[in-house]
Amino acid sequence: MILAVFAFVIVTMQSCKKEEINREENLVMKNNNDMDSYMSIIDSKIPYLSIRVEDKVSKGEKGSSQILVFDNMKSLVQTINDLDNQVESLDSIFYARNSHLSSAERSEIQEKINFDSSKPITSFNTFLQFSSLFQDIKEKEDIWLSNDSLDYEKDPSNHFIDEESIMAILNTDCEVQVADTIYKFVYNGYYATPTIISNNKESESRNTIFYDNYCLECKDNCSSGNYSMNYVTNEGKTRKIKCTLSHRTYPWNRYVKAKVTNYMKKKNGGWKKYNAYCQVKVYGYISDLPGDCSKMFDFNPNHNKKTGYKTTLKHKIDVNTLTSSGWVKGYYYGAEGITYNKILDWWVE
Repeated sequence: MILAVFAFVIVTMQSCKKEEINREENLVMKNNNDMDSYMSIIDSKIPYLSIRVEDKVSKGEKGSSQILVFDNMKSLVQTINDLDNQVESLDSIFYARNSHLSSAERSEIQEKINFDSSKPITSFNTFLQFSSLFQDIKEKEDIWLSNDSLDYEKDPSNHFIDEESIMAILNTDCEVQVADTIYKFVYNGYYATPTIISNNKESESRNTIFYDNYCLECKDNCSSGNYSMNYVTNEGKTRKIKCTLSHRTYPWNRYVKAKVTNYMKKKNGGWKKYNAYCQVKVYGYISDLPGDCSKMFDFNPNHNKKTGYKTTLKHKIDVNTLTSSGWVKGYYYGAEGITYNKILDWWVE
């Protein structure tokens, strides 16, 4: 009897101790659940010494007065890749820290602390004091998301530049300078303008070249620069996913990409991007030979896909050639059960 009572006391003490430890762990977790604590873990490899902000000689059509200048293309590519990695890392850290919670509890935390996986991009622009295309679109998008009912035709993020990391290096006129060349992106291609520095240190343009996304010389309507977007809402109208599909060509690379973004309805009204389990896959065909869309090449024959707990998840594959309408396809899953399939037909501005 005495042994039984003693054992009961020991078990009770251990149980109480365990509850105390759990309370302490939850308290620590709660105190650490803020954006600053997440951002403090992020490691940046951006080559800031190779980047500078310069004032433009005159304002652009969209009001830009600055341009970001990279010493070389390598530093530009490194910056884009690192911003993507930072955003992905922030999402991964959030899930790792809160994986023991239910989906509803994680959603509640995200809304409470205003979790924003794009914070590394905001910090990049703020550090450089650079007014970027990303900042301009995000400010407008935040206002748009504050509405209970979203008019998708007015989505500010439905832009032909569909990468936030690329938006971050562009001004509102979609311009960036690399060494002595200014690149200006438009929906159907981009302009490359070499610059010289005059005695009064003002940039003067010469020999502008336009690179068209649509290949007039190519066989069977080869093209690039195509982009498509859809929103899909769950039955309860409390969750949405945004599905984008694209084939893009930049001076530094060419790729096909499918991207899914999760949205949840906020308790106090409006919508918010949030971290949830998602899947995404880009698959289909590009031209087998440069400039010849009479023959197909399967760029994802094994139907590989990306999965994870992310706010935005993208599956991107670098490719060498152009594509044709209907060849590139995407599969999407997100926002706790929404699925969608889409085909890339030519996007019209």
